[in-house]
Amino acid sequence: MEIRHKANNAVLVELETTVLRGADLRGIVAMSALLASTDLTGSDLRGADLSDGDLHDAALAGADLRAALIMACNLAGADLSGAQCADAKFLASNFQGANLRGAELTRASAMWANFDRVEAHDSVWQNADAQRISACEADWTGADLGGTNFRWANLSGAKFRGANLTAVDFTGANLRGACFDDADLACANLSSADVDGASFRRTTLSRTVFAGCVNLSAALGLEEARHLGASWIDPRTLTAGHLPAAFLEGIGVRTG
Repeated sequence: MEIRHKANNAVLVELETTVLRGADLRGIVAMSALLASTDLTGSDLRGADLSDGDLHDAALAGADLRAALIMACNLAGADLSGAQCADAKFLASNFQGANLRGAELTRASAMWANFDRVEAHDSVWQNADAQRISACEADWTGADLGGTNFRWANLSGAKFRGANLTAVDFTGANLRGACFDDADLACANLSSADVDGASFRRTTLSRTVFAGCVNLSAALGLEEARHLGASWIDPRTLTAGHLPAAFLEGIGVRTG
């Protein structure tokens, strides 16, 4: 079987196997490969380099992509449910509409990638680097994102319902209309984040940082947040608009 270049059709790799599903492709180098709609379910791609490849609508469910280089790839609509992607590099790749349910992306690097409208229920992103990604309307319901770096990311309309967001860095992120209902934001940093219309119903807060959140008063459900300890709020945020008394008391600000 041959893997060809997406633009000029040149042969990049010749394989002995005739089926890529479940194939051992460890360490393969196939940059700019045409693998759109290809069935790579359960394949072993550890350490592979598929950068600049076309994998839109590819089947990668249960694939092992640990430490793989998947940079500047088109993975729109791809199925990566249950894929193992720890330590992989997805910089500037396009995952629009992809299925990442149950995928494991611990310590993955995904700066500048596009995750708009991805389904990432119950996925694991512990300590991932997701700076400046776009993930509008992405669904991370029940996901474990502890320690992930979302600095300056566009997460407008994203769903984090019931997610673990402890120690997540949301500095400068666009969180307009995002849903944090029942999520755990203990030790998270929301400095300079845009939280207009974001929902914090039953959100767990403790040592959470609200600095420069000038539209915090436009967030929803603050009075229903659960406080396990004091949080930090700066004078600029505190005086930018009316905040519910229950919220202020919960984070440790005296209102009387």
